[in-house]
Amino acid sequence: MSGQPRVLLLTSSLERGGAESHVITLAQELQKLGCSVAVVSSGGRLVSELEAEGINHYRTALDSRSPWNIVKSRRKLKKIIKKQKTTVIHAHSRIAAFAVSPIAKKLHIPFVTTVHAKFATPWYLRRLSRWGDISVAVSEDLRDYLCKSYKISPENTRVVSNGVDVSRFYPRKNDVKKRKIVFASRLDGDCSRTAFLLLSLSERICENYPDTEFLICGGGDKYSELASKAEGKPFFRMLGDIGKMEKILTDAWMFVGVSRAAMEAMACGIPTILSGDEGYIGLIENEEQLKRAALCNFCCRGENPTTEERLFYDICKGLSLSKTEREGVGKMLFEYVEQNHSAAVMARENLNAYGEVYKRSKKKEGGVLLCGYYGFGNMGDNALLRASVDIARKRYKDKPVCALTKSPGKDESEFNVRCVRRSSPFAVRREISRASVLAFGGGTLLQENTSLRSLWYYSSIIKYAWKKGVPVELWGNGLGAPRSDLGRKLMKSALSKCRYLGIRDGASLSECVEILGEGKKSNICREDDLAKGKAPACSERVDYILKSVGITEKTAPKGYAVVAVKGSENKGYKEIFDKWLLSLVLDGIKLLVVPMFPKEDREESLGLCRRLGGVLLEGIGEGDMVGIIKRGQVVCGMRFHSLVFAASVETPFVGFGGDTKIESFCRENGGLYFTDLY
Repeated sequence: MSGQPRVLLLTSSLERGGAESHVITLAQELQKLGCSVAVVSSGGRLVSELEAEGINHYRTALDSRSPWNIVKSRRKLKKIIKKQKTTVIHAHSRIAAFAVSPIAKKLHIPFVTTVHAKFATPWYLRRLSRWGDISVAVSEDLRDYLCKSYKISPENTRVVSNGVDVSRFYPRKNDVKKRKIVFASRLDGDCSRTAFLLLSLSERICENYPDTEFLICGGGDKYSELASKAEGKPFFRMLGDIGKMEKILTDAWMFVGVSRAAMEAMACGIPTILSGDEGYIGLIENEEQLKRAALCNFCCRGENPTTEERLFYDICKGLSLSKTEREGVGKMLFEYVEQNHSAAVMARENLNAYGEVYKRSKKKEGGVLLCGYYGFGNMGDNALLRASVDIARKRYKDKPVCALTKSPGKDESEFNVRCVRRSSPFAVRREISRASVLAFGGGTLLQENTSLRSLWYYSSIIKYAWKKGVPVELWGNGLGAPRSDLGRKLMKSALSKCRYLGIRDGASLSECVEILGEGKKSNICREDDLAKGKAPACSERVDYILKSVGITEKTAPKGYAVVAVKGSENKGYKEIFDKWLLSLVLDGIKLLVVPMFPKEDREESLGLCRRLGGVLLEGIGEGDMVGIIKRGQVVCGMRFHSLVFAASVETPFVGFGGDTKIESFCRENGGLYFTDLY
């Protein structure tokens, strides 16, 4: 991206709320970073904050599901996009994303979406929902919800948490004279339980701490009911909607609540109790609690529910803190927010996402054509395609990239690259004719082990490219020893037509030299498997995944082994495999079983879990797998790429099965092959 992007942010409305404040803060911070920013919404009270900063706001009905309103919004959005010369579109609500997605696709403008909360997912809304080239969630649990509910690849998601403007919310040196407890939230049916609990506890607390005062900020459906019950209690004040929360927080003793409001209080250095309708974490006293809270956007999702006694205990504990103790807690809270959840951090992370999605070319013709066993749902082959796309964009910077895959429509959103059906002879020939280079990106494609038909398919593609004058390259490929004279002939013909042969292991290299002859070694190079450099997911993501399947220091004190069983072609190895895994179980190692090719491996993985008490882990991406392997004690794999991932993060691994590529990889990369065990 040359220069800073011209960003168009879209949201349903700009009334008061967490998502709305997120959009306002993001727009302001992006402008500080030099971006041109405009916002589109149906309007609201927060528009004035944009206008005060000189940020353009356009009004259209992005809060309405009416088909007619959506049509009108699309017409207006096209004009706004052209007027603003938009280079990145970022939608923050489901209706906004639905309205703008066809425009982004038609105009080839990078498109990002953000999810701020869980919402209803009936089948028709899932079908109508539109997600960006990259989908952002504000916390790990929302990313997990996004991936599971909408079948989005974890590789196409990012976590960018809410950001607090620390130039507005920061510790102020004021002598707090009264013990003011502040609560701030919408007072609707789904988020007001803590406010009612505070009212219920208020007299009891005031008996112990007579100078205590409760300030309840926010409006909503339950405001009148709460206000009615609070009549006659002067220590329990209902303030309604507050525009400048930093003024209320200036002399607060303690904050009770969740989400963005809690983050703002922590940024002000105020002791905070996290309590909401979705759960309870309690009085924050250390960074471990903060990291745990960040996994759910400080909303306590997945935690135990709030009870009167727990809340009463934590409030009394907070009210009893000395001035020195309060300052120590406040300093820790402010520093954590400033380093991890400031508005500046949020803006930079969004800017990184814009830069990443901007690089993904949408051109229709020519460039690099990638060929492999892509789009079948095998985690290893998925990693190879992503790596191949990255290599193509680095080696051929000005060229668009296209891949031959099983299901182009699904795979384009999965891999963020233009895809063509690999089973269509017409489409394959058309793309080869247009390409400037054909690359076999990873895998053992030229082999006869699965069938002669597979070898014929790939060798025919190479032959056609050669006839059309399109150079062919092999990137990190393995070779299978030919089993027949015809197979050897096809393989030799295919290899001789390649201008570059990147071979991934010693056995394949020897096979290649033997087939072509010593005189053809000049264009043969040794390369690592393309997936070996796959980066692990961030530690917060790995923490969340392990927690979600019940693996903790308490449940697995001696750690866990990552197991990748192969559902097909494992006869003769199952007994040995089970025997080795049982020895790990008896040593106290937990088994974490991952079906890397669910279509083939899931049933066998379930059976293994039943036999040996393992934990099944599904629905993760390649980066997640690498991150989980990095934390593991050992990898036991029948799937080749489970071993590649292990080698890339230096986790011990043991390979099982009769495939020569597994034995060769184990021998060359410091792993054990199962025949070495007995």
